[in-house]
Amino acid sequence: MASNTNKYEFFIEELNILEKKVLSYVALNEELAFEKKALTKKNKQLAEENEVLKMKISELESKTGKSTFDSSNSYEKPTNLEEREKLKKQIDLYISKIDNLISS
Repeated sequence: MASNTNKYEFFIEELNILEKKVLSYVALNEELAFEKKALTKKNKQLAEENEVLKMKISELESKTGKSTFDSSNSYEKPTNLEEREKLKKQIDLYISKIDNLISS
């Protein structure tokens, strides 16, 4: 009878350990699902913001008659030093905006 009791206690102990592991996996899964939802929402927001910025760029380009992007969506080479400096400042501005978005 004592060996049956030991087997029973061992079995209960193993079940308790298994239950704790399952609960920790469930909690981790819930946390990951929450984070995924938040990241998906942020991704959608950034995509919408990107579209708005593209529209603003297009609007500004149509007003100035100059295009920053060619048809393949790559940068045209600036022709003079002043344009290069202006482009560098724009890139720095975009990088700082991206850094702010990432850090928030």
